[in-house]
Amino acid sequence: MKDARYVLDGTNGFGGLCPDLEIVTVPGVHHLNLLDPPGVEFLAAHLEGRLAAGDRRAPAARPTPAPATRPAPAR
Repeated sequence: MKDARYVLDGTNGFGGLCPDLEIVTVPGVHHLNLLDPPGVEFLAAHLEGRLAAGDRRAPAARPTPAPATRPAPAR
């Protein structure tokens, strides 16, 4: 018998929380050494490429930024 809490989908349960989730497989690493070379360089290069490509999601899918607020002046 399997415990449903430990049956993971391809997104480890984050798919419903983040519809634009991208799973990136970093070869030769695991969660304990992901931020050590060479994994961190692979991850940085991937992120750099995604940032250089820009946000290509449809405008309706982009989160609406919160309005800037200023603290009330001290009286």
